[in-house]
Amino acid sequence: MDDNLYNGSRLTAHGEESTPKFSIIVPVYNCEKYLVNALESLCSQENFTHNYEIIIIDDGSTDKSGEICDSYASKYDFIRVTHTENYGVSHARNIALKQAQGDYILFCDADDFVSPQLISVVNQAVKEFNQPDLIVYKYFFASLPSKGWIKYDLSTINGIAYNGWDMCLKIAGEIGGYPWSKVIRRKLVENICFDEKLTCCEDEHFFMKFFAVNNNIRAYYIDYCLYCYVQHKGVGLTRQFDTMYSKSGLANFVYATEKCIRIKNLDSRVIEQLQYNLYSSAIQSLYHMPVKIKPGTYRKLKLYIKRYGCKYYFRSKAPFKSKLKTFVKHVLFLLRKK
Repeated sequence: MDDNLYNGSRLTAHGEESTPKFSIIVPVYNCEKYLVNALESLCSQENFTHNYEIIIIDDGSTDKSGEICDSYASKYDFIRVTHTENYGVSHARNIALKQAQGDYILFCDADDFVSPQLISVVNQAVKEFNQPDLIVYKYFFASLPSKGWIKYDLSTINGIAYNGWDMCLKIAGEIGGYPWSKVIRRKLVENICFDEKLTCCEDEHFFMKFFAVNNNIRAYYIDYCLYCYVQHKGVGLTRQFDTMYSKSGLANFVYATEKCIRIKNLDSRVIEQLQYNLYSSAIQSLYHMPVKIKPGTYRKLKLYIKRYGCKYYFRSKAPFKSKLKTFVKHVLFLLRKK
């Protein structure tokens, strides 16, 4: 890997603005069909032009994604582009984190899109909550771009305050580790990076490391839907769920979750939630597994079910609907084996 990439030596940029308040990180890989929609949503933010920057990392795209990125960088002076070889989404995000100049970091996947009020709402929340360390906002899933967004009144922002460990527990449970639903104070992640060896759950692992170091922070959850996760099958750097139930996908997920659990200094409640996640994933994997797995892997998954299932099921902060599905699949799996 070329260390110069972290210094922005191959940037496509036009002029240098004063330090922006927000840095939006966009990893890109072979998303030419959707990239324009994503970039248009980021460039069309209401009432803001120069207090945010967009950092695009083209992760070795072989389609026209790189050309699209460069065309937007030539049009907007707050967009910077770095072209790299294909090392994966974690590598791309790590490059961007090193280049970011804003006070706060946001993320966007190249095949999703954001509300035109994203920066306006976040900016108002930063002011209203006296520069918090972390803000989490709502998102929705869609198979196609939305026809319209809710228009929010920005005169006041309503939010729920959390301490570090309580927010960490929510992220490990019901909220999830998706970076694109969160706003992070940049100085808190200067020494934290995404694990480039992980091929799934790298975002959850990132936030577990974040809270292990920054557990004494001020965090807020705001009930504003600002992001749309567009469900394209098998597209982009972060669309790896289709291989979840393959042999390699299962092994990677188990490895990543175990690695999260082994992070030092995590709150005991968070560890319990991660252990429940491992149980839930083991149940779902065994129930859905379309291929025969090695006896050792099978025994390991059954061990997770036995060790974590009953103990942590009721303690988990996972959504009730998700827990109910897990319970039903557990029962069906046991019946199927008899």
